[in-house]
Amino acid sequence: MDDIQMLKSWHARTRAIEKSHFRACVRYRRKKYLWGGAMIALTTLSAALTGMVEANGAANPWLTGAAMDFTRIALAMAAPVAAVLTFLGFQTRSTEHHHAAARYAAIKRRISITVSRRENVDAEDQAQGYDIFERVCAEWDQATADSPPLYRQDWHDVRLYEREIGLSRPGEATARMSTPLEG
Repeated sequence: MDDIQMLKSWHARTRAIEKSHFRACVRYRRKKYLWGGAMIALTTLSAALTGMVEANGAANPWLTGAAMDFTRIALAMAAPVAAVLTFLGFQTRSTEHHHAAARYAAIKRRISITVSRRENVDAEDQAQGYDIFERVCAEWDQATADSPPLYRQDWHDVRLYEREIGLSRPGEATARMSTPLEG
């Protein structure tokens, strides 16, 4: 594989990893809004029912009993929902994946610029330009170390994209699926 082919291969892989991190970012944001919305709905409903009971309790005893039961249930559910939001840290995870995607996008842009420049120079100039490989490798290693992990489905998507553009050899994508990879 010549230098240009290797850079194009790296470009495709960084693009696939970038997309997977952005998808993970969106997935965690959706979870944050879903759980956050549930918590807001439960606490708002329980506050509204408490207000109704205090205002109309003497006039309607059924409202008092049913509303208080529902208020107790809603408040009992609000605490675990808040704990899930805090413990799982959907916002933090979303932000980490967003930053990781941005780092891989920067690497991808550097590779794109390098490929466009290297395709237009002669062999002598290319022989002097191997420091770009070292810089890209260093940036990639740092991005991998700083990035949150991608899970099986994310890596499956990366492998499918690699296979789609002809980067994977037959059997390679499935053979590496069982081992956790970072990028």
